[in-house]
Amino acid sequence: MTDYKSIYAKAFLVGTYNRHPPNEPRFCFARDVIRMHNARTVVDVGSGRGDFLRSLPEKIDVTSVDLDRFHDVSCRFVHADLTCLGPSGLGLSADVLTCLDMLEHVGEDLLDKVLKELERVAPVAVITVSNHSDIVAGMELHSIQEPAEWWYNKLSMHYFVEKSFLFSAKSYFFELARKS
Repeated sequence: MTDYKSIYAKAFLVGTYNRHPPNEPRFCFARDVIRMHNARTVVDVGSGRGDFLRSLPEKIDVTSVDLDRFHDVSCRFVHADLTCLGPSGLGLSADVLTCLDMLEHVGEDLLDKVLKELERVAPVAVITVSNHSDIVAGMELHSIQEPAEWWYNKLSMHYFVEKSFLFSAKSYFFELARKS
């Protein structure tokens, strides 16, 4: 089994890998959704370096979820591998869930299971997906490389899609509402 935790730990040692400024378009999109819903609590899944977390207003209570704590942002942190959660799942709830450029790292065979868990966390979700290769240490980390329509159809099985747009040919943004 691949040790993704150590692969990401090594990748994040490189100063430029996965670094994003606060005005990154997907961060702006997510902050707009959080603001529109007057969210006080956010669960961010796949926080990576924490660049998005740093861009949030301090008044928001944030929980970061990832394989390991790859950032130094002061917030609640939950170690979790979403592909192997037990029946109780994450056991988290929030006003808004953010999952920015993380789902393409999940194997297609596990994606529905992960989406079902994300659905449980918050009534509103912001999901962004990158559709390009991401090779680190000789390993392709973007397990799913599919067009926007594929992602729209997949997400529609779990959520009502409130907004969706292609930021570019390789970057898709979705605002979602829980179906149940």
